[in-house]
Amino acid sequence: MIIKSIDRLSRNYNDIVVQWQSITKEIGADIFVLDMELLDARAKGGDLTRTLIADLVLQVMAYFAQAERESIHQRKAEDIAAASAKGKHLGRRAKPLPTGFLEP
Repeated sequence: MIIKSIDRLSRNYNDIVVQWQSITKEIGADIFVLDMELLDARAKGGDLTRTLIADLVLQVMAYFAQAERESIHQRKAEDIAAASAKGKHLGRRAKPLPTGFLEP
């Protein structure tokens, strides 16, 4: 499996770790992350040091993926609250019902 970035696997820390383990250990498939060459499950041969480094990088990148997701969510909520406080309309404007449309 080739993925562009680890946050494409998931944006939740635990989900990333669980998915990685499930794919590599249970299914036995290899994963290669294009933007992080250290995350390459294709390397075989039982290199303990490489496995340790990949596991550490996975943990750190999974943390940053979730932290970024939470930051985006918080900024979005703050922007919505600020817009609402200014009286700005959020979302699509309602269209008038067509003539002859029966209202419930």
